[in-house]
Amino acid sequence: MTFSAFDPSGLTGITADALTLSAFGCHPVAVPTVQLSADSERQHDAVPADAELINDQARTVLEDMPVSAFVIGMLADAETVSVLAEIVSDYANVPLVLAPAWSGHQEDSEDDLVSACADLLIPQSDILVVSSLLASRFGDGDEGEGDSDNMADAATLGRALSALGAEHTLLTGAQAPTRQIINHLYHKEALLRRDSWPRRAGVVRGANELLAASIAACLAQGMPMTDAVGHAQQYLQQALDHAYRPGMGSLMPGRPPVNQG
Repeated sequence: MTFSAFDPSGLTGITADALTLSAFGCHPVAVPTVQLSADSERQHDAVPADAELINDQARTVLEDMPVSAFVIGMLADAETVSVLAEIVSDYANVPLVLAPAWSGHQEDSEDDLVSACADLLIPQSDILVVSSLLASRFGDGDEGEGDSDNMADAATLGRALSALGAEHTLLTGAQAPTRQIINHLYHKEALLRRDSWPRRAGVVRGANELLAASIAACLAQGMPMTDAVGHAQQYLQQALDHAYRPGMGSLMPGRPPVNQG
């Protein structure tokens, strides 16, 4: 079950997550947290979904069919965070992939959203998928310049997020100004894996969301966390290889079907 924005362009949010989950052979169910006005170039506006409606939509599905993983993406207000925290708490045996993003038009301040996520969602997450830039906000540290491949900096962020209750943390390096994209996976404070790829030319929207949804799909199919992250990262590279431009704006990842053999 994915909780994220409804983006009519399909580049981000629940539509993009549904495409990813379907590629893995999963049946996607989705609850919108934000209604976007967006095209393939940019987001124009965002309206938070009603928190009571979010609760009703999610619980109606959860009472009808088994759900094997949750993935939470774009959020627009602290009330939504509170409702989602209650839902996932009632289904604590279901893995939670938390990949928070802000709409940019949220009613609550970004500081309020950071605080609400840190207090209510991160402690319940099985894995937090977050850029080093956003991780520094959760860790109450300086954003820094990210000017080198510095594992010590990643370790510091990993410890800070572990202190907030994150079981696993995948620190992504897509936003860092480095020649390579370097991702670090931590369990508590222990580094489990470090993966790197050459940085590609051009901007592909929705890559981080695709990564989070891919992890959720792998967990839903019973894969251990370290394997799920590795498999999801490999799939992300395939999706970027198949990136295409659906409109006049950004590229979006292609989503080739995953070989289930």
